[in-house]
Amino acid sequence: MQQVESTLANAYKDDLYQLNLENEILLAASSGQVEQAAQLMEERGDEPKAIARLFLDTGMYDEAIAYDETMEEAVIDRLYELDQKEKILGLASDSEFMTVEKQIVEYNTDVLDNQISLIENKDTLKRLGLAYIEHEEYEKLEPLQQFLDDQELNQYVERSYLMKDITEINRQIYELSENNEEDKSEEIATLNETLRSKQRELLEIEESLGIDEQ
Repeated sequence: MQQVESTLANAYKDDLYQLNLENEILLAASSGQVEQAAQLMEERGDEPKAIARLFLDTGMYDEAIAYDETMEEAVIDRLYELDQKEKILGLASDSEFMTVEKQIVEYNTDVLDNQISLIENKDTLKRLGLAYIEHEEYEKLEPLQQFLDDQELNQYVERSYLMKDITEINRQIYELSENNEEDKSEEIATLNETLRSKQRELLEIEESLGIDEQ
């Protein structure tokens, strides 16, 4: 009976210790003392990836990668999600993966155009494809798509064309509206109908891409 009571008491003490330790970690992390939180997690025996994730979630990207270099892609994904891809250039890592990602942000096509067949990471290839679209170099997508074959990239191309069309139609409507010498109401009405159609197409594509939720 005494042995059972002793076992239960020890288990209770361990649970209490773990609870207090968890509270210490949460308090340290929430107050910006991330290194202290990481040290406490180490003492608890947490996996390196979990500790690296703490650094990632608090914006300490170099620390996350230094702790677990497999976090590089998670860091890249996070910075793209936050629309902060320029911060990639300031990361300390100079791994082969990170070097290519930095070249994409810099849009160093002198190097990248010849590396497509050597890039094995499909997400990296997709980011390169999006960079081509952003710079309206659509012709460069063809060799990339031979390796990637990503239909979403085609939707981004269509979206880019629609946005250019909408800008041009709005310009035409504005110029016609400013011209007081002739009645251009019929032309303007036709252009407005075309504009609405293009806007509907754009909305459908952006909903498909999930852009409306970003």
